[in-house]
Amino acid sequence: MERTAAYSVKPPVVVWECHHICDGSCHHQRPEGHSVSREREFSTYEAHLLIQEILTLSPERLIFGGDTQGRKDLYQLLDLSRRRGLRAWVSLRPGRDLTPAVIDHLVDSGAAGLLFHIDAATSELHDSISGVEGSFDLTLDAIVNARIKGLPVDVVTGVWRQNFSQIEPLAEMLEDLNVQRWTLYLPVPSSFEPLDLPTPRETEELFQLLSRIDESSSFSIELQEGRHFDRFRIQHWMKEKKRWIIEHFDPAVTESLEQLLALPAHASAPETVFISHVGEVYLGMRMPYTGGNLHFESLETTYHSSPVFQMLRDRDLLRGKCGECEFRQICGGSRARAYAMRSDPMESDPLCIYQPGRLSEEWVAALLR
Repeated sequence: MERTAAYSVKPPVVVWECHHICDGSCHHQRPEGHSVSREREFSTYEAHLLIQEILTLSPERLIFGGDTQGRKDLYQLLDLSRRRGLRAWVSLRPGRDLTPAVIDHLVDSGAAGLLFHIDAATSELHDSISGVEGSFDLTLDAIVNARIKGLPVDVVTGVWRQNFSQIEPLAEMLEDLNVQRWTLYLPVPSSFEPLDLPTPRETEELFQLLSRIDESSSFSIELQEGRHFDRFRIQHWMKEKKRWIIEHFDPAVTESLEQLLALPAHASAPETVFISHVGEVYLGMRMPYTGGNLHFESLETTYHSSPVFQMLRDRDLLRGKCGECEFRQICGGSRARAYAMRSDPMESDPLCIYQPGRLSEEWVAALLR
């Protein structure tokens, strides 16, 4: 099946973990785990060269991640990014030093927006997941300050069984906070995360809930490690379209649904390129297969030519249910979760409930032309 313009490769989002200080107490994931040395972090000079390399990918945006407040040259790097034409966002950990004056400095240095982690709609559960007491209130205060200064705000939420009941009230809270984008990460299990995985059926119920929220909210919703949300949205749209046709046209017309259905424009999440603080490059923030290290090769070469990345992008190499699925070219499942749970990055996604074969592959291809 050929990819159409609606599902062609988009400019990626580049996430650079510019400084690393996580002690393992929190539940947020990273490819190498927590026990990684900081000895090979990029110097200011190397960071300037890295920003030049990032430009070669023409990214949708650059996100400064990790312990950004521990990076002494952060404001200088933000200013350089702005002057080079990069939309640079900053991921911030809540801290008592995250004052309105700090946010003013970020604005003056050229930050295009700020990104915060909120994992629940209550302080008790959020603080438990983040591992930082008081982080919920500090995060909300920082978001309010950022919005007062006119900075766009994105919120990232890790989804686990523990916070499923929090999704709807959290969406209402984000609406009140006037955030721009809500990014949810479906779980990829790891040895240092004791949280419970949802079942495939619970994941599908989450898709139903997010689909309803998406229709009524002012912010956009993206799922990371959840590309089967694209499959769910298409199925949901097809079901609603068919119902409308049956209600408003002669039943005989429904025999030619292929001619009547025209898939609307659809915005799936762009590819994420994660650069660790020691220069390792990954597709996404959960896949532990590195494509190369920027201390030894260029970002452009790694991104476009890495054999690891070429393998992970090749939907014809998928095995199991994902390899048989008629939606594989627009979904492909989570390669990181397949690796974590099946020890094979090209195996089927364990959190997808869909059984292939309900639609012909040619019919799905016709919808996407």
